[in-house]
Amino acid sequence: DRQAQVALAAAINLTAFHARQQGILIVHAPSDTLPSYANAGARHWVTQLPHAPMPNLSNITLPHYPLYPCVDYPHSCWPSCDSYWGDPAANGGKVPWEPCDHCTAGETHGITIEPHDAVVDTNSLQELANVVAARSISTLLYTGVATNMCVMERAWGMINAKRMGLEPIILRELTETAYSP
Repeated sequence: DRQAQVALAAAINLTAFHARQQGILIVHAPSDTLPSYANAGARHWVTQLPHAPMPNLSNITLPHYPLYPCVDYPHSCWPSCDSYWGDPAANGGKVPWEPCDHCTAGETHGITIEPHDAVVDTNSLQELANVVAARSISTLLYTGVATNMCVMERAWGMINAKRMGLEPIILRELTETAYSP
């Protein structure tokens, strides 16, 4: 619900504030809303990084985790389970839905993006390699919404971080699973 989302964003924002004070780079990986950040300093820094060599991605064995029913978001663009999890190959490699204005407006306004943060393309494995190489990062702490989709599965997600030899750690109290019973 909306109240829970606001509380989660406030908790993430407070954690990011204190992490910045300790010199930790805060990386924002907003799903499919990147055009909203085209002129942001935090995005510009990332786009100017040299291309790092892509590491060999290791095969990892994932523990079995249950499939959750898709959440019923109140936005007209959010797909049903069948359209979202359908076979992208049958649709030219694309998910068969178009996001509405609400979904492309950017990350929630409850989380501050500072100029020295990084805003990354959550679908770009190359940007993950570039940022971790530029800052000699070996550990990534994850927060966010849709743990079972975006936080785990995107190019910047925990699975690919592990495959790249990084140490991904989820901050469970600062995540939410997309689930609709």
